[in-house]
Amino acid sequence: MVDEIEFWKDRYRVRDFTFYDDALMEDPSKHITPLLKEVIKRKLKVNFHSPNGLNIRKMSKDLAILIHDAGFKTVRLSLESADKERQKNIGNKATNEEFQEAVTNLRKAGFLPYQIGAYLLTGLPGQEFEEVERSIDFILKSKVMPLLAEYSPLPGTTLWEEAIKASPFNISKEPLFHNNSILPCQSEFFTPTHLNQLKHKIKEKVKSDLRK
Repeated sequence: MVDEIEFWKDRYRVRDFTFYDDALMEDPSKHITPLLKEVIKRKLKVNFHSPNGLNIRKMSKDLAILIHDAGFKTVRLSLESADKERQKNIGNKATNEEFQEAVTNLRKAGFLPYQIGAYLLTGLPGQEFEEVERSIDFILKSKVMPLLAEYSPLPGTTLWEEAIKASPFNISKEPLFHNNSILPCQSEFFTPTHLNQLKHKIKEKVKSDLRK
């Protein structure tokens, strides 16, 4: 993989490389760690980006330093929600404390606030506007950029049956209603208007707080 990166850099002057991989940090000692150490060894001087949400629990101090020194410019963490009950319902992927530890590791490694983003799921079955707003506030207090991802119900997943009950659309019969752009599980407590309000809030906060 490093040979491939070096080829595109030297032959075509490519400087930016993106990893579209939710599992980029899994088993790091066998995968991402040796790759990035080789990039540093060869002094390739390229920029890396990870637009997919990375595993918060894998973001150790050493790994944070390594991805910074190897040239990562965009880091995205997969928090999904800061609400503790919601975290349990969607699989206990990370706690708020683990998120803050990961952010601390990244900041100490040299990443700036606007380089770090955290994904939040919106439009989940039974979710209310205030829940998402509290999660946004939690992320902003951590000096990280909140990123909203609209929930799309998928058959066979943990939330599927709950989504069928909550959705105003016939998602069990029509796959087109799974499209996250329509907020398949929208309700009076979380509407497209609410979503736009939250996006506007994030835009204004990021402009005023995270670019300092």
